[in-house]
Amino acid sequence: MLIYWDTTTRKIVRSTTDVSEITDSALIARDQEAISIALLEKTGSGTTPYTVSALAATDSKIILAAKQITDSVVADSPYLCYAEIATLTGSGDTLRYTGTLNLNTDEIESAMGTADYLTAQAELTVLTTTDTHRLSTRFALRIYKKVVTLETAGPATYLPAWRYVTNAAGHAGVQLYNYDGVLLAEFYPPGV
Repeated sequence: MLIYWDTTTRKIVRSTTDVSEITDSALIARDQEAISIALLEKTGSGTTPYTVSALAATDSKIILAAKQITDSVVADSPYLCYAEIATLTGSGDTLRYTGTLNLNTDEIESAMGTADYLTAQAELTVLTTTDTHRLSTRFALRIYKKVVTLETAGPATYLPAWRYVTNAAGHAGVQLYNYDGVLLAEFYPPGV
């Protein structure tokens, strides 16, 4: 997930060239989501409204965390997910702070229950070297239930399209089947 964070207006925007605000996002439970954050400062230019910047020397890291929302109220409970985004990569317009958001938490599984998704309030916060909150931005986050899980099996029945066989004389061959599992043909090497 690439996040362009306008640190002047405290909004998440589409890119360095698009000031359109993004107010919500969606992720999938159980994922390990790679996070990349570009800190933006306004330039005043119409064609390039932002320049990518680095954290101030007195800043240490960016926190990305989320808590559940129930009836429009942010839960006063443990975080659903939490990440420290502190690894600096790139330079110039490709300068990014990166980290990983773990969405495979007991808190997400418990909060989601049997629902298809849960609604959370996410917050980006810049912490100083003394762990003081310097800058924060919030956005809505929807976390969807994972479709493919380790507990999920495939369809109840897989019908083979082909299989290896050995005839009564001990010769290996191949049988081909249609979608309904009906034998269509049987092949053996020439001369068998």
